Amino acid sequence: MAKMGITIYGCGQDEAVCSERWRLAWRYATITAALVSEANIELAFGNRCISVSHKTQITNSILRALSQPA
Repeated sequence: MAKMGITIYGCGQDEAVCSERWRLAWRYATITAALVSEANIELAFGNRCISVSHKTQITNSILRALSQPA
């Protein structure tokens, strides 16, 4: 089975623990956690899932970039 990519932006410490559990449970998943910025938006390209924390502020340009197919 091909690896499924998941990018999590704005992942807090408590959420990082949960993300690690997901990674271990879904052996076919690659999980990347990072702060959201225009400089690292490419971390989401090609992934099947993108998550942005409800506490994370994002600009319109970042939201548009995340909505574009990679």
